[in-house]
Amino acid sequence: MIHRGKPWRSVADVELATAQWVASYNQEGLHEALGYVPPAEY
Repeated sequence: MIHRGKPWRSVADVELATAQWVASYNQEGLHEALGYVPPAEY
């Protein structure tokens, strides 16, 4: 996940962390507009 104040070593590190966060959000995050299911299951 992306943490504030974390010292990033490169842009690639930021891109990887962002991609991991998006995947987690889409796989695990429950969304009210989708009937409280993750987007991946909708």
